[in-house]
Amino acid sequence: MRGVLKNVKLKVSYFIDILISMENDILKKLEEQAQKIEKIFISVEKTRKYFLWTLIISAVFVILPLVGLMLIIPQFTETLNVVGDLDL
Repeated sequence: MRGVLKNVKLKVSYFIDILISMENDILKKLEEQAQKIEKIFISVEKTRKYFLWTLIISAVFVILPLVGLMLIIPQFTETLNVVGDLDL
């Protein structure tokens, strides 16, 4: 009977060692994934900031000149009308 119990204890001990080994492997993989996710997050934030500045620069070089033209064209046409009224 003691031989059977000893054999069962050895099998249980072996099984527990396998579970602990698997748990350590899982924890190691989770840590690796956490590091990779952190790197991905940093990369995504850099990309987001890049797109934000691209949008801001595009607005400065496209929208602001259009607004400026909307303000200057009426003054220019008014000046042309004044010159036209002088009958030189």
